[in-house]
Amino acid sequence: MLKSLNSAIFPVSYTADFYKKVIKSGIMARLAVENGVAIGAVCARVEIDKQHSGRQIAYVMTLGCLAPWRRKGI
Repeated sequence: MLKSLNSAIFPVSYTADFYKKVIKSGIMARLAVENGVAIGAVCARVEIDKQHSGRQIAYVMTLGCLAPWRRKGI
């Protein structure tokens, strides 16, 4: 489902390796669903910020939703 959403939302294609990493690693992936239909997604991971005393930061890799639901607070 994530792959088909990303294909519809973004002008770039993500490799099969990207999706394998999402499944197997500590990457957070969440879907936005309305009436049983996936309309958006986010993929992010937590990293250690080596430049600022090792605090944790979130790195958002992808964030988007299908055009009809944009600018609606999803």
